[in-house]
Amino acid sequence: MVKIIHQIFLNIGLKPLEDRRDYLNNINIIKELNPDWEHKLWKDDTLDKFVNDNYPENLKYWNNFPYPMYKIDYARYMLLHHYGGIYVDLDEQNIRPLIESNLFFGKWFNFKTDKWITNNNILMIDDKTLCKELIDYVNSQIVEKKKSLPSTWKCRLFQHSVSQVCFTRFSKLKKITSDLDYLDYFKTDATETCSWLYSIKNQD
Repeated sequence: MVKIIHQIFLNIGLKPLEDRRDYLNNINIIKELNPDWEHKLWKDDTLDKFVNDNYPENLKYWNNFPYPMYKIDYARYMLLHHYGGIYVDLDEQNIRPLIESNLFFGKWFNFKTDKWITNNNILMIDDKTLCKELIDYVNSQIVEKKKSLPSTWKCRLFQHSVSQVCFTRFSKLKKITSDLDYLDYFKTDATETCSWLYSIKNQD
């Protein structure tokens, strides 16, 4: 397995990275805990170039997302397919050194059901064929959900098209589960989560 940590910061209409002390702190921690892993922080320009150069067939989706937040979720699947490694959301704080794994998924606590559910906030898939199947599945959901869900359902459309709900459906379809427990390696500051929610709700 390739030891690369991918993280993404895009301009989604919120604070710039230099004003996000929580993100900067999390970046420093994960780099310090994993000195033998390469760290890649992707931004608007480098991520656009990556997709243009390596996945031109997906530009019809990439260039037509209703909100830039979509790109953060969509890109992680292509980064893992192309480079390998692990993707980690910036609001996740690493608490112990990472280990290599075939499958490692994050979790999200659903306060309505009082249960932890599968999430794509942490993602390691050491299988290029499975990554390609995931990209193809997401592409199909982008098209399908645009037809079946009202555009006014902004958050639900995002979740079902490219994000957590979409990935959960894929994992159930493929009958795959995480080899590692998310809570053994990461913690999230609940007061800083859901940047995607604020980003989408604050845009017309």
